[in-house]
Amino acid sequence: MSRRAYYRPEKRREGKRDGKLFFVATDGKNTEPLYLQGLERSLNLKNRVKLLKFVPKCEGCDPVTLVRKVTEGDFLKKNDYDKDMDEVWFVFDWESEKKRRSDATSALSTIKENKYCRADSDLFFEQWLLFHFENNLRNFQKNEEAVKALKKYLPQYSKSKREFPEFPSEVFENIGVAIKNSESGAKACEKDGKEWPTHMHELVKSMENASVARK
Repeated sequence: MSRRAYYRPEKRREGKRDGKLFFVATDGKNTEPLYLQGLERSLNLKNRVKLLKFVPKCEGCDPVTLVRKVTEGDFLKKNDYDKDMDEVWFVFDWESEKKRRSDATSALSTIKENKYCRADSDLFFEQWLLFHFENNLRNFQKNEEAVKALKKYLPQYSKSKREFPEFPSEVFENIGVAIKNSESGAKACEKDGKEWPTHMHELVKSMENASVARK
């Protein structure tokens, strides 16, 4: 995928674009972009009026920098962003390191101030991936533990693009299961005044709805 232009603006009718765009920014080097690209294909959103697009690459950067790259300057304006129609999402992990968690807290504050959308995971993105196969919230303290649990279902899974170049179709065949598993847990946590460890189900559900609406 190009590092500069990610799509050509859709044609407008009478000054208005026909359809929603998803602006999804992630600091992930491999796993999150691969998942999002596969999701884009499985929901048939690529090169459609309702288009998923990836915004400035921030591989390995902190959440604060990731949010700043999108919110500051004129990136969104240059890419045909319509605040009344489109959605801006941020995908990042909180992880366990103290500085990282502080940055994530600051980033989340900026996201809320701008009325953008969060799809963060605390601690790791792998917990969201596990919801595609099981309804079991794990208490991982290290990313290696999360990766090991996921390998039960995806033996070839790796954070290396060379070793794991794409997600298999079975992952995207189970997005309904993942949404259900994560959403039910999130609702239970909300009743107890607690924070659910991932908001990825909100992004995926919104994309799924956009795909259905287009059919």
